[in-house]
Amino acid sequence: MLAADRPLVVVVRDAHRHPWQAEALRHLLGARPDAVVVEMGLPVRSDLGGVHIATYGSARVCGQAAAEVLTGSL
Repeated sequence: MLAADRPLVVVVRDAHRHPWQAEALRHLLGARPDAVVVEMGLPVRSDLGGVHIATYGSARVCGQAAAEVLTGSL
């Protein structure tokens, strides 16, 4: 696996509403429980991934804020 030694960030939006997205997320976290999950919608669950960031929206500014938190460039 090429990304085995690198951080993994998984971005989802309202994963609780979309069964395919929840299943993909479950599969990814099964393989990489250390993954960072960025929820770009409403954070119904907070137990997803080693780190879970909820942006409470999917606007560009929300994504920018999450990226700044992840990179420490606040």
